[in-house]
Amino acid sequence: SLMFVGTAPSASEETTGLPFTGKTGEVIREIVEGLGLTEQTVFANLIPRRPVGPDGANRKPTSDEIDFCSSHLIQYINAAKPDLIVTVGASPTGFVLGSKVLSMSILHGLVMRVNRFGMYLSVMPVYDPAYLARRGGLLTSEGQTWVDDLQSIQDILRQGVG
Repeated sequence: SLMFVGTAPSASEETTGLPFTGKTGEVIREIVEGLGLTEQTVFANLIPRRPVGPDGANRKPTSDEIDFCSSHLIQYINAAKPDLIVTVGASPTGFVLGSKVLSMSILHGLVMRVNRFGMYLSVMPVYDPAYLARRGGLLTSEGQTWVDDLQSIQDILRQGVG
């Protein structure tokens, strides 16, 4: 199976209670569907509530918020036992790998095997689409890299990741 882990729900996802159903989530779900992986894919977020700044805009979760909220994700990972976890952005990547992410530009698209949460996990980080949107979207080289990374998932699962 395949698991996508994002940082936090968008405003629309918070309303529905379903992860990866906002604008960027829909793009990911369309790619997953195009790859024929819909039935074996689950979606989760690092924290269950959208962190907002004083201006009401989304913000990066604090380490305290991640520590406080992440137990639900650990339980979900242990229950789902995914063959591959695709971490979307630096915060979920750092949490699942157990280390601070210095550069998504180096880690994106690499499959790493780690011993976390009492099991071995295969983890592939990808850029956060919200980050890409702030930098020019899918028409940039980073945007094309993101699409390429997601399209490689089917081959990675076919070859076996663990």
